[in-house]
Amino acid sequence: MAEPMPTPPADALNPPPHGDAGSDSAGTRAAHALNALLLESSRDCIVGLDLEGRMTFVSPGGLAAVEIDDVKGLIGRSWLKVWQGADRANATAAVAVARQGSTGRFQAFLPTAKGIPRWWDVAISPLAGADGKPESLVSVGRDITEMKLAQLRLEASEAQFRTFAQAMPHHVWTSPPDGQLDWFNDRVYAYSGAAESELNGGGWARLVHPDDVALAGQRWAAAIAEGTPYETEFRLRRADGEYRWHLARAVPIRTADGCVTRWIGTNTDIAEQKKTEEALAHLNAFLERDAAGATCAACGRGGVLAAQSSAMTASGAISAIGSDLSGA
Repeated sequence: MAEPMPTPPADALNPPPHGDAGSDSAGTRAAHALNALLLESSRDCIVGLDLEGRMTFVSPGGLAAVEIDDVKGLIGRSWLKVWQGADRANATAAVAVARQGSTGRFQAFLPTAKGIPRWWDVAISPLAGADGKPESLVSVGRDITEMKLAQLRLEASEAQFRTFAQAMPHHVWTSPPDGQLDWFNDRVYAYSGAAESELNGGGWARLVHPDDVALAGQRWAAAIAEGTPYETEFRLRRADGEYRWHLARAVPIRTADGCVTRWIGTNTDIAEQKKTEEALAHLNAFLERDAAGATCAACGRGGVLAAQSSAMTASGAISAIGSDLSGA
């Protein structure tokens, strides 16, 4: 845990003025007044630093944000030593960038003086002197604790979902709002033989049968554009090269105000169902053909025997389908 800041008084909030205040122009005085007003009203933690990273002032909003009552003990102290571990290394790198004339940024964890956990988004910028070179620095730290906690809750929820998805007997996949697939459960990789990175984005389409890929892509694009559930059937290539029929479905996950945040989809193997449908279609065609033939034969000599023979043939076909289904 990061070292909490000490407690000092609030008389050194602003850096010392440069030059004679009496010689300032009205514009300069107005600019100083505006700066002072911004410092007083901002809820961000604004810290003035010298080029070595020592604190020269802290804004009132900054003191309130870190729960410190006065500022005296902070002035002259190393701002870099406030941070711990990797966060200190990131802070040091950001200061180095600012000393070169650019803005350095990092995000880090730092509790308040009273031990309340806080995450910060910090930007460090140079303040140029008369020669145009950085003569001091200013750090602006914004409290992003709520955002960070929401992110951590989402990550925990995502981990829980993935554990559940790995246990499912189907292919499971997810996508951000733009429709570029970014995660698949292990069953997808086991079925396809693809490496983890090969299916991300639009890579999944390479598994789809060439005759099915256009319709699958069109329906997916329409679902993304309209935010409506996705459903289609296509053949997916297995690792051994065989194509098997799958039913693909996906639904959008929305925020309370209706914005799509993610898509969750599944592919279900329906190859045996397709075979049964084809067999029943063939049987239907056979029965229709044979019934017509039996009717004609019945009108002539030996019609009754011909009709009986047709019925027995149809019965044998139904039995064969039944055997196929029971063995599937």
